[in-house]
Amino acid sequence: LSGLTLTSAGLGVFAAPETWSWAVNIAMPLICVSLFLGEHAYRGIVFRHIGGHSPVVTMRTLMSPKTWIAS
Repeated sequence: LSGLTLTSAGLGVFAAPETWSWAVNIAMPLICVSLFLGEHAYRGIVFRHIGGHSPVVTMRTLMSPKTWIAS
């Protein structure tokens, strides 16, 4: 994700606005989704003994306020 940030900044400074816009609005979200699904698949294989969840359950857990609030 740091690489995506640096790429975005570099394109913002050195590339045409159309190129930057395409990269930031189309390519980078697709890369992020691919990384999320790839990591989810990897964890499902490596940590098979823990039990698996669907990507939807994982996203629901990450979006839950209970996940991020310390008690």
